[in-house]
Amino acid sequence: MGGLLPQGPSSATFRNVLRLLADFALFRAPDGSSVAEVDLGRGAGTLPKLIEEARSAGAQRLWVHATAVDADLGFRRLGGYARFEAEHLTNRVELARPPLDLVRRLQFACFAGVWGHHEPSEPDPSDTFVGLHEAGAWIGICELDPAAGWIDGPGVIPGLRTPDRYARLVRGAAALVQASPVGLETWGDSEDTIESYRQLGFTLLEYVPGWELIL
Repeated sequence: MGGLLPQGPSSATFRNVLRLLADFALFRAPDGSSVAEVDLGRGAGTLPKLIEEARSAGAQRLWVHATAVDADLGFRRLGGYARFEAEHLTNRVELARPPLDLVRRLQFACFAGVWGHHEPSEPDPSDTFVGLHEAGAWIGICELDPAAGWIDGPGVIPGLRTPDRYARLVRGAAALVQASPVGLETWGDSEDTIESYRQLGFTLLEYVPGWELIL
């Protein structure tokens, strides 16, 4: 559901891209704002030039994947992109499956304000999701592809975004995965949440810090 060029089978990123320009993608975030996103590791132009191009394209924010950026440009660090893999996962749990007609609304709530996540599309009936249901309400969601062994970044509603809840969503998704190894991709998670995935048995294969500039 997030990311500039997803590694997993989800096509949600490309369904929601408004425009693919020479150096960045322009899309809507879950809060409705227009965002330009660029990966500096893929040979994009210089940041001052990209900032001006993003403004000219009508973007309200610029999201950058980069090891570091010039602090004088006004960027703030907001998590990053992480890719994990696990051969043997322990402590899997069974989680409820949210109704399909609730999925998109729940994704909007769970990914609002989180770096790297694009506006969600209507789910396909063949898509698979698990959720967190607490005190009579849905408060978290995670997509997965059981046959491919792929778990998309989990999301939790604001105010309840604890590492334990993110890890519980991944544990619930892993319980349905049929393949090995299990892949996991996340966007915008905190360092504590990243560590919670490691404690489940995941190895961090790739990590790129994420940055945001309000235009």
